[in-house]
Amino acid sequence: MHCYYHNNEKAIISCENCNLNLCIECHHSEHKELCWVCGLEKREGIAIPKNGKVFKKDRQFLNMLIISTLLSAIFAFIGHIYFQIIFYNDSYLKDSSIYLITLALTLIYSIPVILLCKNKYWFVSFVILILYFLFTLLFIPLFSGFLPKEDNPGAGILIILIQGSNIISILLGLVLGHIVNLIRYLRMKFNEELNVLERDH
Repeated sequence: MHCYYHNNEKAIISCENCNLNLCIECHHSEHKELCWVCGLEKREGIAIPKNGKVFKKDRQFLNMLIISTLLSAIFAFIGHIYFQIIFYNDSYLKDSSIYLITLALTLIYSIPVILLCKNKYWFVSFVILILYFLFTLLFIPLFSGFLPKEDNPGAGILIILIQGSNIISILLGLVLGHIVNLIRYLRMKFNEELNVLERDH
C-alpha cells in the first residue's frame, strides 16, 4: 500500500475523513489522523477544493448508505437461493450441514464489510439488517414461481428457519467484519506511532 501523493513511499496511515493512503510526510501537522486537505478544512472550517471538486463530508455517509442498501439486496437474494436449495434438498437439515452453511455465509458476508465499510460511518452498515426484510419481501414474487403449486405447510416453517439462519449469518458477518477492521485500524495507529518514535530518535 503506497502513499496517494508519493507512489514510491509506503503508506502508514489512511485519512480518517477521505480514506486516502498517506506516508509519514503527508498527514496534517496538527491533525495527524487527517491528510493535509482534510486537516486544513477542519482547522479553517471551510470546504477545500480536492482534485478539482469541492470535498463534501456528507458524501461518505451517502456512499455508505448506498453500499449498505446494495449489500442488503444481495444478501436477501442469497437468502432466497439458500431457501430454494434447502427446500429441494432437505437432507441438509438432517445433519450439521446447516451449521456449516451458516458459518460459510458468515465468512462470505464479512468480506464486503471488511473491504467497503472502513470509514467513520461504519455503523450505517447495520442498516443492512433493516433493509433485508424489505428486499426479502420484494424478491418473493421472483422466487415463488420455482415452488410447487400445491399447498405445503412445511414450506412456511422452513422459510422462517432459513431466513432466520441467514439473518444470524448477516449479523455475525457484520460483527466479524468490523472487528477485523478495528484490529487493522489499531495496528495502523500502532505502526504510525512507532514510525513517529523512530523518526524522533
